[in-house]
Amino acid sequence: VGVISWSLRTFNVQYVCLDGGKKQFETRSVVGDWEKFEFQATGVPNTYFMYSPHHDVYINFDGSVAKPVLQKCMASTVVILPEELSPSKPQQHSNLESGRSYTIQIQGKRTYLKANSDGSFTSNALPNLQYPAIFNQGEQFVFSNVLGSKWALITQFGKYVCFDKGFETRDSVGDWEKFEFHPTGEADTYHMYIAHLEVYINFESDYDTNPKPVTLQSQASKVFIRQARAPVELTPTAPTGTAPTARPTKTQAMTEPTSPSPPLLLYVIQFLGLCTLVSLVGELVVAVCSRMVQAVGSVWRVTCRYFARVGRCEQTTEPAVKVGQLESGKAFALRLPSGCYFSANPDGKFNANAPHCRDWEQFTFSKVGVNRWSLRTFHDKFVCFDQGKKLFETRDIVGPWEKFEFHPASDSNTYYMYNAHQDVYISFSDGHVREVFAMMDATLLNITSAVEDRKML
Repeated sequence: VGVISWSLRTFNVQYVCLDGGKKQFETRSVVGDWEKFEFQATGVPNTYFMYSPHHDVYINFDGSVAKPVLQKCMASTVVILPEELSPSKPQQHSNLESGRSYTIQIQGKRTYLKANSDGSFTSNALPNLQYPAIFNQGEQFVFSNVLGSKWALITQFGKYVCFDKGFETRDSVGDWEKFEFHPTGEADTYHMYIAHLEVYINFESDYDTNPKPVTLQSQASKVFIRQARAPVELTPTAPTGTAPTARPTKTQAMTEPTSPSPPLLLYVIQFLGLCTLVSLVGELVVAVCSRMVQAVGSVWRVTCRYFARVGRCEQTTEPAVKVGQLESGKAFALRLPSGCYFSANPDGKFNANAPHCRDWEQFTFSKVGVNRWSLRTFHDKFVCFDQGKKLFETRDIVGPWEKFEFHPASDSNTYYMYNAHQDVYISFSDGHVREVFAMMDATLLNITSAVEDRKML
C-alpha cells in the first residue's frame, strides 16, 4: 500500500547510498534513509525514474557521473530487467555433459589450462599432434552441472576450480566456483564467464601471471573445450583377410550401403599412433634431461656454498634470504632504500623511519597461501593494509587484507610488497605509506633475517 522504497545490495553485501553532502553514490553496511530509493514508472515497460525520497531528488546519469537533480524531466530513465532477460547475456546452449572430462585450450595457442597439485594453475604446451592426444592428469577437468547453465570444474586432485584475481582451488563449491561457458558460434568454442562477479576471463600472452577479468564479452578470450579422450570409433573387427571398416555417417547410411574402408585408413591410423608414441618418448627424454640439469645445478650450488663458508670462493656467497625462499615462522626486518626500517608501535601504528633494528622492527612471516604471507608484529598483532584509510594498522586475525605477496627483484634480498586482495603495491615516501598500481612505482624493500641484521648493527 502506498509508495514502495527499495534498498539495493551489491554482491559485496553492501548497500547503495546517495550521500547528499558529497552528491555521489557510496556504500554502507546498514540501511538508513540515505539507502532507500523509489523507482517511478515512466509508462514504458521495465523503464523507471530513480528517486531518493529522503533528499527529494531524482538521479541523472551524465556519462560516468551520477548527479542529483530536482525535476523529473531532468532525470535519466533506467531499464531494469531480471538477470535472465538482460540483453547483454547470451542465450545459453552448449554440448557439454555433466560428469565428463574435458580439456580447456587457450585461444590461438597450443597450450592447455593445467591444475597443479599445490592448487596453482599454469598453461602446459602440448606437441602438435592431431586431436585427440593423451593428456596428463592436470589438463583434465570433470564438468559437473550445479544449476542451470552453471558448471563446477573438478581437478584430478579432487579440488574445485575457483577464480579470485586468478585461478585457485577450493574444497567445496560456492558462488566463486561456478562458471558459465557462452558459445561463440564456432565448434567447441566458448567464452568463460563468472556469473557471481559478472566478468569474463581474458588470457593474455603471459598467462601464468596475468589471467584477468573483463566486463565485456568482446574482450574475453576464446577457449576450445573438448573431451579429454575422444576415441576413434571403428566397427568390430572384420573377418580374417578383410580390413576394419569405419562407422558410416548418418547421411551415408541412408543413401548408400556400407562398403569396406580402403587399407589406406589402417596405415594412417598406425602412422598417427606411431607419431604419438615417438612424441611421448621425446617428452620423457626431455623431462629426464631437465631433471639431470636441475640435479647438477643443485650440486653446484651446494658445492659453492661449502667453499664460501671456508673462504675459498668469495664470489659465490649466498644472501641471508634467497629470492623466493622466505621461510615461515622466522623473523625478518624490512629495510627501506633510505636505510631506515619499517617499525610497529604498541598502539597499532606504524612508521617507516626507524634508524635501528630492534624488537619493534621484527616481523614473523607465516605462509598463508601460494606466495602469500602474514606478518606478525612483536606485539602479537597482524599487519593489515587499509586501502580506504591508506595506512597500515594491526588486526587480531588474518583475513584478505592481512595477506601480502613479495615479488622478488633482480637484486638479492630485495622485494616489492603487494596486496593481492586490493591489487595494489606499497610505496614508502618520506616515511609515509601509500598504494600504487604499478610495480615500478613501489618501494624496493631489503628483507633480511632480523637476527643477522641485528648482528650487523
